Amino acid sequence: MNRQNQSRRTPPGVGHRRAGRAVCGFLFIVSIAASAQAEPTATPFQGQLRRVEEKLSLVKMDIIHMDQSAEAVRKASNRPRAETDLQTIAVLMKDLEQAADQGKTPAEPGRLSSDEMQLRLAEQLVRSRLVVQVERTLKDLAVRTRRESIATEAWFQLEKLYYRRGDYPQALGAFFKIKTPESSQWPSWNEAVYLAGNSYLYLKEYRKATELLNKIGRGSDDYPYALYSMGLADLKIVETGSSTPVPFEKLMALNTREDPVLRELVNKTRVTLGFAFLERKRYKEAAVLFEAIPSQSQYWPEARSGIGRAYLGMEKCVKAIVIFRDLIEQAPTHPYGLEARLYVGSCYAKMNAYRRSVDSYQSALQTYAAERENLKKRIQKIQAEGAENLLLKPGSASMEKPSPAFSSRPDLVLERDFPELIDLYADGARLEEQIAQKFLQTNDPNNPTGDPVDGTVWEPIQARLKDIRRNINELLKTAATDHLSIRIKQIDDLVVRANVGIAKNTILMQDYGTAP
Repeated sequence: MNRQNQSRRTPPGVGHRRAGRAVCGFLFIVSIAASAQAEPTATPFQGQLRRVEEKLSLVKMDIIHMDQSAEAVRKASNRPRAETDLQTIAVLMKDLEQAADQGKTPAEPGRLSSDEMQLRLAEQLVRSRLVVQVERTLKDLAVRTRRESIATEAWFQLEKLYYRRGDYPQALGAFFKIKTPESSQWPSWNEAVYLAGNSYLYLKEYRKATELLNKIGRGSDDYPYALYSMGLADLKIVETGSSTPVPFEKLMALNTREDPVLRELVNKTRVTLGFAFLERKRYKEAAVLFEAIPSQSQYWPEARSGIGRAYLGMEKCVKAIVIFRDLIEQAPTHPYGLEARLYVGSCYAKMNAYRRSVDSYQSALQTYAAERENLKKRIQKIQAEGAENLLLKPGSASMEKPSPAFSSRPDLVLERDFPELIDLYADGARLEEQIAQKFLQTNDPNNPTGDPVDGTVWEPIQARLKDIRRNINELLKTAATDHLSIRIKQIDDLVVRANVGIAKNTILMQDYGTAP
């Protein structure tokens, strides 16, 4: 299965790198760790993120216009057309302007037509995150062109653009303007259907989602993801009762071979269905699903918690305690590891071991207090120093990936906004490096172009990029602080539950005497 084209804003995990892989998160897992992974909705933070992205887009366009000198175009024209950089876009824009000036619309022999050039330009704009220009360029092309194949591709790119923004009605509107029939003639058909089906899913129109997703054939790369989304839709349709969604059955029966992405999607399916079974008190079936998830999977903590809760539901309390203690030992500060401490207390209460139950809850309170204090200190450090140092790789001036110390902490799993922030930061850092190179060219007595370069023209651009970097750093600070604050709130909820457990079991000790 080819996963090279993955991108988009899903919770970290399966398929979060592809626009067509925005599989809904754990919508059906009822636990502390899942509470922050609800269905996506627009937030003020995301609005700020879009505005910073637009500011960076405008800077890029100014750079493009400045690079549209004859010499820059000549140099860029010697590069492969497929290369994605701002000079390539400058060349395409120059070609389009010249074609418009000369009134040329048909393609000359061996050259692209103006429509084809505009489509290529739109694709480059998308890749370079020139968000201000993308929508206008694509809409103009889709409405103006008389070539159905080009209009189809333009509407598809608009669908992806709106889907990425979380504007699902607009994404559906673009999809239904695609006139290409269901066939192998257009290779992006299945992905377009997948995005439209998932748009209906996010809009809670589950039957329409299933109707669309069911059109994706078994041989498509999108097929397993369509099965997962259809399974989620089935779980939301009341009439399905307590039966296992057929799409989930098909997905879990797939041969994952050596495909780790597909394997994790199957594990995610087992966990999602397992927690749905727990809610329906189908404990044995839930335990079977959870036990099939290996320790190497990212969903192992959820699975261990699910097994313990299934045993607790079946009143196999000794087995449940063993599972929960193993989870606590392996993932002490993971949200499921913290929550497991409460379930140990519940197990002892079911066994009428009220003293042990109280002791377990009190031990949990000590752990929660320590972790809460740790999180508060980290928030204070971020407020004082900024969040940038959390994300920079050691010894690196730019940010392409989070540092291992950041990404490996279970309580700082990257939320859906972090990957976009990281990409935006890296994008700005690359531009700053390019501008720095232009200053070097200015001061180079052996300037290879032979043309004088006025370095002062780049100073306003450099100032704007620094301002954008400050904006991104503030967003990073906000995102990291909000994430840690959510973790503190979750711990506060655990504290309340632990205190309730202590109160109940203290009363039971007084009523029935102390049990061993």
